Amino acid sequence: MVLDGQAVGCSAFVHNVDYNEQPRPGCLYIVSTGVAPEFQRKGFGNQQKAWQIEYAKQRGFTKIVTNMRQSNERIIRLNEKFGFTIRKIDPGYYSDGEPCVVMELDLSNSYTCPQCGKPLRTSRAKQCRFCHADWH
Repeated sequence: MVLDGQAVGCSAFVHNVDYNEQPRPGCLYIVSTGVAPEFQRKGFGNQQKAWQIEYAKQRGFTKIVTNMRQSNERIIRLNEKFGFTIRKIDPGYYSDGEPCVVMELDLSNSYTCPQCGKPLRTSRAKQCRFCHADWH
């Protein structure tokens, strides 16, 4: 992610594998999501996550999987905001013994806002939590 010629953040993906790098057709594994410290808490994480989901949809992936340290509450909350759910906790995943949280987003049944295109929590949603568009 670049802003005015300056790197703000980055994403790394692996196609058709799970978080443990075992083959998984139709799955996009987000290996890394990063925003430079001086640009954090300015909405760039939201923009990047929305872009990652759009990237997966445009390429026909039906699942997105990612993992992070259990102590990284900010990225866990961001993923939940975009509809990711916790699939499992993998104890001792990191060399220092910290568990990782494996999160997944199912794109095969995803519902998106008709105005901004961002994901809705359920098919029964009456308002978008991003742009606040209403439909009744």
